[in-house]
Amino acid sequence: MQIVSYKQILEEVSRSKFIIIDNRLLSLYPGLKASLTQKSVYYVDRPESSKNLNVYSEIVNFFLDEAITRNDLLYVIGGGATSDLGGFVAATILRGIDWIVIPTTLLAMIDASIGGKVGINCEKGKNLIGNFHLPIDTLICHHFLSTLDELDIKSGRGELLKYCFLSEDIKGLVLNNDLNDKVIAACGNFKEEIAKKDFFETGERKKLNLGHSFGHAFEKSLNLSHGVAVAYGLQLIIEIYTPELKLEFTEICKKLDIKLAPQNCDFKVFDTYFRKDKKRRNEDEMELIIPKLNNDVDIIRKSISEIIADVKKNERYSYYFEGN
Repeated sequence: MQIVSYKQILEEVSRSKFIIIDNRLLSLYPGLKASLTQKSVYYVDRPESSKNLNVYSEIVNFFLDEAITRNDLLYVIGGGATSDLGGFVAATILRGIDWIVIPTTLLAMIDASIGGKVGINCEKGKNLIGNFHLPIDTLICHHFLSTLDELDIKSGRGELLKYCFLSEDIKGLVLNNDLNDKVIAACGNFKEEIAKKDFFETGERKKLNLGHSFGHAFEKSLNLSHGVAVAYGLQLIIEIYTPELKLEFTEICKKLDIKLAPQNCDFKVFDTYFRKDKKRRNEDEMELIIPKLNNDVDIIRKSISEIIADVKKNERYSYYFEGN
C-alpha cells in the first residue's frame, strides 16, 4: 500500500492499458478522464448493482475481445464495490492476472480494497460468489475524498468505527485527530498485516468481520450503505453481548459524527438474510465476532436459533425492529 498524490495517479493510469473504473469519476476528474484515451476501459455504472454474474460476464468478454493476456496488468479504480467486482475479474479471467487497485472512497481506502477479498453478489446475498486475490499494489490518494458525498463519508466512518474496537492505536488516532492520511494508513496497514498472517480467513482475520453478520442483514433489509449497516451491526452486538462497551461506542460515534437513528426493520427479512451470511458454519450455527474490553474480540460459534432468541429478548429490540 502506498500513499500517493493525484499527479502520481494520473501518471500511473497513463502507463496502463486495461482498466475498470467507476463511471461517476469521469465527470469529477477531467484529468483522469483524459488519461483514459486510447485505453481498453470498462466503465462501471452503479457499481453495487453491477456486482452480479451478468455484468461480470460482460466485463470478461470485453477484455477478452480486447486481447488481454496473462501477462497484462488490470487497474481497478473506484470504491469498494468496484474493487470487489474488478478484483474478481482479475482473479478469474485467464485463471487470474495481476491487478492494482486505486480506491476512491473512504470505505475502500481503509477496508474494502485491502486484503484481497473480491467477489460479487447474487440473489441469495452479498459477496457470496468470490475469491481471495491480492492486488500487487494499492494506491491511496486522499484527493479523492474531496468529492465524496455525505452518504459515502458516513459509510466510510461506519467501517472505521469497527477498527476502533480492534486496535488501541487506531482508536487513539481517531479520538485525537480529524480524519487524515495517518488514520487511513493505520487502518490499511492493520488490515494488511492481518491478511498476510491469515490470508484465507481461517483464524485471526475473522475478527475483521466485527459487526458484519448483523450488518449485512441490516444492509440488505434496510437498503443501507455498507459502512452504516456495519455500525448498526456492531451496535447490536454490543447491546446484546458486551453492554459494558456501550459508553465507549457512544463516545467514538460522537467523534466520528455517526448518528444511528431507530429503525423499523422487518424482522423476518432481517432473519432471512442473517441466516444466509457467509459466516454460517452449518445449517444452524454461526460464527459471531464479539468485541471485548481492551480492543480484543471473542470468536464464538453459536446456534442461529439461539442468536435470534438473544436479539428478540434484548431490551432494545424495538429500537431496530419497532412494530414487528
